[in-house]
Amino acid sequence: MRKFTTIITLCLVLTLAACGFEPTGVVSEGGETLPLPEPRDVSDAPETPDEPIEPDEPIEPNEPDEPTEPATTGAVAIATYERGILTDTSFESDYLGLRFTLPPGFVMATPEEILDMMDLGAAAFDLDQDIVDYAALTATYDMVAFSPAGFPNVIVLTELMPISDITVEQYFDNVKVMFASTGPDFRFGDLGTIEVAGETYTKLPASLEMLGETVLQDYIMRKHGDRMVGFILSYTDETADEAELLMAAFEKY
Repeated sequence: MRKFTTIITLCLVLTLAACGFEPTGVVSEGGETLPLPEPRDVSDAPETPDEPIEPDEPIEPNEPDEPTEPATTGAVAIATYERGILTDTSFESDYLGLRFTLPPGFVMATPEEILDMMDLGAAAFDLDQDIVDYAALTATYDMVAFSPAGFPNVIVLTELMPISDITVEQYFDNVKVMFASTGPDFRFGDLGTIEVAGETYTKLPASLEMLGETVLQDYIMRKHGDRMVGFILSYTDETADEAELLMAAFEKY
């Protein structure tokens, strides 16, 4: 297995999924962190009677209504998460709606290396990667492509949300709180939007000092069913053009 440079290894550690995002509260619009609701205690709930209650008078059955056409709301059902198909030079995912062709001069991480990044290395855990239930994992890296020099690199990731109705903005607010308490000295920019492969994503730019240089990271996410999905793009000022080349290689599935 190839050994990653110190730079890319550190950069991969400093990601949303690697930090195990599990919010203890939701940040409100006013900036206040609100606690998650406690589970309801149903131990004192009245028991359901064993015997059915007979009505006082017989109830005449209603006439059946005329059959009607099922209502259509225009909503599109979202499929259950499935891991994409990864090769040495390409990646595609029906679930994410993405297709990627590796540009010249870049390297694709192998499935074994990605498992190691997710702390699920087959060697360490005696796991066959073919039997890993990715859909049951809180966070997954589907693809990692990088320059042999370390920067730029891009991670395609998904993260299962513990709160079904959390927005991307609330997700990023919690990320900022998490990094402020446990991570390095990140400096965050303003939220914006970006189009990738025909989909609109929310982008949170960040920067930090690492190994004597300024590392830039763009957290590019959107809500997809019960998951946040997207990219973490890491680069430097000198490799910004190459970073754009990496993102331009993503196409609609």
